[in-house]
This record gives sequence, C-alpha cells and structure tokens, in this order.
Amino acid sequence: MMSRTRFVLVATTLSLAFASSAGTAMAGSKRCRTSPGNWNAPRGAAVVTRTPGVVSAIFDVADLDFTHVMLSGGSSTMFHATRPDPKQNSDLDAIVGRPFHTDGKVLASGNDDSTLSAGHPGVSRLNMGATYASIYGTCSHASLGTCSHGPLDAGKFVTGTGTAAIATFVAGLPTEPVYEAIAGWGGQLSIYETAGLDRVRLPQPLSNVVPGAPSGMEISVATPYSFFQFKNLGTAHQGTVPPDGLACSTFLAWAFKRSSGTTITPTTYSSATVHAALTAAHDATEDLCKDKVAAGDWFTEIGAEIANVCDKAGNQIANCFVRTDPLCKDYGEEYKSSANWAGGLTATVIAPDHILGNEATGTPWATYRKVNGAKVTIATPAVLQWASQGGVYGCWETDEHWPG
Repeated sequence: MMSRTRFVLVATTLSLAFASSAGTAMAGSKRCRTSPGNWNAPRGAAVVTRTPGVVSAIFDVADLDFTHVMLSGGSSTMFHATRPDPKQNSDLDAIVGRPFHTDGKVLASGNDDSTLSAGHPGVSRLNMGATYASIYGTCSHASLGTCSHGPLDAGKFVTGTGTAAIATFVAGLPTEPVYEAIAGWGGQLSIYETAGLDRVRLPQPLSNVVPGAPSGMEISVATPYSFFQFKNLGTAHQGTVPPDGLACSTFLAWAFKRSSGTTITPTTYSSATVHAALTAAHDATEDLCKDKVAAGDWFTEIGAEIANVCDKAGNQIANCFVRTDPLCKDYGEEYKSSANWAGGLTATVIAPDHILGNEATGTPWATYRKVNGAKVTIATPAVLQWASQGGVYGCWETDEHWPG
C-alpha cells in the first residue's frame, strides 16, 4: 500500500500484532531487510514475541504475555498469520465519520486491500529476510536495548512434540505471490513479486467465499487476519477456517488439527474480562492516536480535538474486536453494551500464551502441566538466535499494501 502514514506509534505492532499480531515496520522505514543469517528455531517450533501496543494492553487484562506466535518451517522459512496496521482514512473522513479504512478493493497490483475487518496478507510464508523485518522492523536482534522500534521480547521458541509434521503439512499447502506495483515514468505501473513473501492458500468451506454455497465443499484460498478471533475463534481449533479468517495463534491451532486430528482446547474468559479488555483496547488506541496527532503525523490537532477523532478511533477498534458491525464500520460506543457483541457474552480464544500453555489443553508446544493444582514445568522456551552469516533478503510487506 502506498500511504506512508501508519496508525501505530513507534514500538507498537498489531500482532497481530494488534495481532498480531504482526510486525514492527514503521512509516518511512524499511519493510524489507537482509537477515544476518538463519534463525535457530527448528522445523515445527512455535516462536513467540511480545511487542508493546494495543494487543499487549488487551492481553495484560487476561495476564497473558506474548503478543505473536509463528510456526518455524526450519532454518529458512516461517509461517504465520499477520496484517499491516489499520489504514487511516483522510483527515476529512475521520473528522466527519470513521477514522479507519473499511471498504476493500482489489489494488492495482492484484493484491487484496487490507480493511479493518480483513487484514492481508493474512496466513503467509516468509523467508528469513522477511521474517527478520517482520519481527524487528528497523532494529536488529542485537540492539533492542537501545532501539525503540522493536519488540520488548526479541523471541523465544518451544520445539514441542511431533511438531515438525505440522510444519511439513503447512509447507505442502499451495501458495500465491504477493505483488508490488511500482510507478515508473509517466505513471506506468510495473508489477513485481515481493521477495520472500507468499500467501498460503488454506482449504476452507466454499461458503466462506460464496455465501449460501452447499456445506461439505471446500476451496483453497488465501485467508485474511481477523481481529474477531480475539473474541471468538469459531471453528478454527476444529480444523475449519471460520468465515472471518484467522489470527496468529488460531492459525497454529487450525494447522495442528488438520495435520494431526488433535484439538487444542480453547480458553473462555468472562464478560467482565471482555469488557475490561475492550476498554484497554480503546484507551491504548486513543493514547497512540493522540501521540500521533501531537507529532503532526495524523490529522490537524484542532480538527482532531473538535471532532474527538482519537476517541472515535478507540471506539472503532474496540467495536471491531467484538464485531458490533461485520465490516467494523461502527465508531460509536457500541462495544460498551454486551448486547451488541457477536458470539455471545464471553470470549473463547486461543492466544499465543495458550499455544505454549498447559499440556492438558492438548497443545503440542506445552510448557507445563498441572499436578495437584500446581504448575510443573515440562519445557523451557529457548532464546531465539540468528546466525552471523548467510544473510537472506526479503520483505514482510510492501508499500503497495498501503493505498492512498
């Protein structure tokens, strides 16, 4: 995409980030990097990081630590579900209406446009250069103590039991390139494949693509990243991609079920916890927006104050997590009433911490079991490290993914 102003302040990510979730590349910074070498996470390992921002604010409410989880494909490949930061609308649109972009289209490159409800590239395969850019942004793994653009936790991993087969299964799924459209002389567009980044096409119900299609029919298509997975993972852990898409941790749960037939048991949180998490999402978004406005990076300060833009931005994000509107267009305080929530009054989820959680849930990457109510460690996460030679170039996203 082409917009150079990004929503999240320095040191903030969606992974996901929000997810997702996601990566730490910032406005004006490189989204393409050359890794110092390959990482030490073996094939099938679950790799986790923590980056401060909206997702960490949400997870802190539930006493969860990690904000993103990836599946190692070995020394040269990584798989995860991610998205770019939400795209801002124009100043005028934000002042008179909603702050974030909600209307998708197909871009000039042929890529799908990321919206607030459906983020792309979604489930994807990255080489080590793209992986390095996704995790560290403009930082390096060795400079995080002095660099504000990177994660607080530079990465840990758990190998797990029999997990190499999960990575082998995912590696065997079809992929499609992510393209980049670059304008040349006279505005002529040249289309290139993005180095080190492909979308993974997951088998899923045809009705996800064609509403009303007969049940029992599947189609392999690219799968978007969904904020609603933070509220209700639907059928992801049962091996069926839900209509809204997947998040980083529910992608791993889906892959485990499809490859082994074993289900990871999700965790349910109370209505009170959901309310608190939504308030945290709103407040973190509002604070970040105000910082951006004060820095001159988003909206005119006077206009933002008059129209209460940053409060609306927080509302729109919080509403999207509970899908008060399927397209995430609502920017009032709809999320404050549980009557407006999709999927019931509780949250049923699998977060990155649950992937590395209790053996009793069925996760193959379990780090502890409970004996007579006490936690007993069965696996200690290893520190993610990078080789000092054999660097690989790749991109976790492209400018063409930010239209505007």
